[in-house]
Amino acid sequence: MLIYLAELSHTGRGPVPRVVPLATGYIAAATIKMFPEVKVRIFRDPQKLLTAARQNSPDIVGFSVYHWSERLAGFCAGKIKTEFPLVVTVAGGASIDDHDASLKSFLINNPQFDYGVLGQGENGFTNLVKKYLDGSLLEMKEPVGGCAFVDPDGRMVKGDYAIPDLSDLPSPYLDGLLDDFLILGYEPIIQTMRGCPYGCTYCVSGKRSWNKIRAFSLERSFAEMDYIRRLTRSDKLIVADENVGILGDRDVALAERIIAMHQEHGYPQRLYHYTSKIITSQVKKIAILLAPIGQFTMSFQTLDERVRKEIARKSVDWEMFVDYVDWAGRYNIASVTELIFGFPGESADGYISGMERLISTGVNRVYSYNLRLLSGTALATEESREKYGFVTLFRATEGGFGTYDGEIVSEAEEVVISSLSFGESDYFTVRKYGLFLELALGRGYLSDLINFLRKIGLSGEKIVRYLAEEQFDGQPNLRQVVLEYEKRVKEELFYRADDCEKHIRSLVSAGGEVPESKLNLIFTGKIVLNDRVRKELLEAVKLIILKWGTAANIQKIVTDYVDNIVEKRILCFKEDEANEVVTGTNVPVEYLPLKHTETNKVIQSKDIFTIKMQLPEDYKRHRKELKIGSDPDEASLQRIFMTVGRFGLLRHCELFD
Repeated sequence: MLIYLAELSHTGRGPVPRVVPLATGYIAAATIKMFPEVKVRIFRDPQKLLTAARQNSPDIVGFSVYHWSERLAGFCAGKIKTEFPLVVTVAGGASIDDHDASLKSFLINNPQFDYGVLGQGENGFTNLVKKYLDGSLLEMKEPVGGCAFVDPDGRMVKGDYAIPDLSDLPSPYLDGLLDDFLILGYEPIIQTMRGCPYGCTYCVSGKRSWNKIRAFSLERSFAEMDYIRRLTRSDKLIVADENVGILGDRDVALAERIIAMHQEHGYPQRLYHYTSKIITSQVKKIAILLAPIGQFTMSFQTLDERVRKEIARKSVDWEMFVDYVDWAGRYNIASVTELIFGFPGESADGYISGMERLISTGVNRVYSYNLRLLSGTALATEESREKYGFVTLFRATEGGFGTYDGEIVSEAEEVVISSLSFGESDYFTVRKYGLFLELALGRGYLSDLINFLRKIGLSGEKIVRYLAEEQFDGQPNLRQVVLEYEKRVKEELFYRADDCEKHIRSLVSAGGEVPESKLNLIFTGKIVLNDRVRKELLEAVKLIILKWGTAANIQKIVTDYVDNIVEKRILCFKEDEANEVVTGTNVPVEYLPLKHTETNKVIQSKDIFTIKMQLPEDYKRHRKELKIGSDPDEASLQRIFMTVGRFGLLRHCELFD
């Protein structure tokens, strides 16, 4: 018996996503353990899957489906089903809802899939394989545990679902099933536990089938990390656990092992993980341990209590959040938070006011996202859409397109642009606010300035709002960039997913370039990395602050801070970027962007401090591959922020005597 498992990436600008296919790895490992005689192959590349199917037709093809591959998986399943009608096609993954109405709708609207596998799919898929081997699967009459199908009479038949026992699941890494992807440089992702106790209605992890927390053994996780380190060509590690720290001392031990591996072997250089939503002493210890390669994330998604209850969101208490931000600053830990605009009951003014509350705490990084309706989530059901009056449009996903068998396939994500609580104009207001938030606090270009303003008694948290409302009549280059951004934000939206795909198809067919989709990153680059536009931005910032009617001595120190600190810290990825910059400033030492230990030094009283600004390690590692000319294209701008991220865009400062 031959089984193909497909966790597909688009290749038009790819592969996207370029992450090891862990989900299908688990399915493969469980299948091989139960049926050693069965041969299983895992695919990321769609064309390689189709070619392999024609060279050696499989018995079963399983697809792991999420929003970045929904249309692609359907396309490939349809191709295989048309050419080989007896092949059993199966869909599983986050986009397969456990809500009966949504599940039946998916199966009816996607007849290229014979079966849907529910929840954590190891049991459901192996039950299918067992039925196939005993010859009863093709009849499609009896329920299959953990699976669903629509019978010839249009009735959905659904078998009982059982959560897999993690102690019975073999490791796809340790079994060697993912070696090829590690060697090819796909970013490694590990899962040391499963489950999330919170039922957030907008998140795929809010499903009932994912509520129970269970963990793999630490010994297994340690062995997986060591195995990955020896083979991977990536410098990143992704931990897929939804709440790192929720398991207390066990997760502390995990963090200790990760940072020890980093210190001894230089891997990983960058860690991506989600901090537990409830902060405990163990979570704080983990944050301290992982500070050199990670960040301390405390996400709210909304600050409106009514909205929070409506979406079943559990967040850290506000007073505790303020204390934790201060604590993180004392330990030089990067603190991060985020909000999502578009939830039921949210308004644009309330959302922006909430953002300003967050910024006023001194948190290092703040992000704004638009609500997307993801298949498999409670908010995406027809019941929720009607209840909240959601109006949605579609836009292309990042890198979500490609040509396969000569046909162009692309993905689209569904964005909420209005509801019963906000209008379409509010969507565009928040979208523009999001650009300047990304520039100021997402990438951190104005983060320290904002905190400095707060320390001297000014409303630094309002800088983003003022920039978003400014017309920039006195800054023509900046004005032109912002107008282009507003135009692109409207042009990226389509009434239907098919319209979005039609647009992508027309561009590719004509030999044109498909525009990059991360507009906030691209236009942050167009503003900050262009010398003329950047100077106009900083001039506008100074003018905004001066409009607040500050005293002459405050105006002088603000100008000093912007000219000698903010501007000189910015790295522009140019050929002649100096390794070190030394500057003088009259800004008092307690207001300078130094590590906490630096400000504790005993410093003699003087009028001018000398600051040495050095290149961050992330910049050093990537400077050769990311150098840009005087007029970089959008792909280059986006690549800078996706590669270096928030860790290598600004020079580090230290006192120099």
